[in-house]
Amino acid sequence: IAAVIEAHNETTNVGVTVALTAGIDSFAGTTGNDTINSIIDGAVSALDNINGGAGNDTLNVSNSLAAALTVPTSVTVTGVETANLTSATTVGVGIVSGTTPLDVSGWTGLTEVTATSGTTANLKAAATTDVVVNAGTAATVLGGNAVTATANNGNLIVNSAAGAVNATTVAGDIAIDKATGAITANAAGAITVTAAKSTVTAVADEDVSIGGGTVISSTINNVSAEQNALDVIAATDAAT
Repeated sequence: IAAVIEAHNETTNVGVTVALTAGIDSFAGTTGNDTINSIIDGAVSALDNINGGAGNDTLNVSNSLAAALTVPTSVTVTGVETANLTSATTVGVGIVSGTTPLDVSGWTGLTEVTATSGTTANLKAAATTDVVVNAGTAATVLGGNAVTATANNGNLIVNSAAGAVNATTVAGDIAIDKATGAITANAAGAITVTAAKSTVTAVADEDVSIGGGTVISSTINNVSAEQNALDVIAATDAAT
């Protein structure tokens, strides 16, 4: 890695592309837009130190193993603005309380993270980081700024987002708690929103329960018009 950076600094101000190894890596970025690739399973390994430097830098991490994509807590990431996390199986471990998310909340300077998983995704991010999650089954997002999350075959949990939340399930329920920004939720199952701070728009095939919020729009599919109206009224009353 050091040789690539040295050669770059002698010839151009454009960012470099480097590949992490299975060993301990130390990357000090250039003034350009650098790309750091972890294309070997487990290449983001214990004691790695990744500093993107100036520019708009990107870290790409991929995992083809049956085991979950995780990042050791001893890894240091600073000055990297964009992270793309891709796993054939899971991102993080588990999706319920007490399990272990892949935690990027300590990655200084990170403004956007995208996680794509073949099965579940469990991700934690800082309030300054926009989050995009596309999970093959279920997903949990803890923190983040603007959050866009899709669970394609399971439930979706979004907790404590600092910005707007756009949540979708293809086959499952949605639970959103303590979101500061506007909420848009579309669920094949039920939707539960608690401690909302802004507008809430919810479309579900089953029940909708909304706590908090300012302006609320609720639509429940697959029920009679009378029951739909009652549910909307109940949801509005609960928010006032």
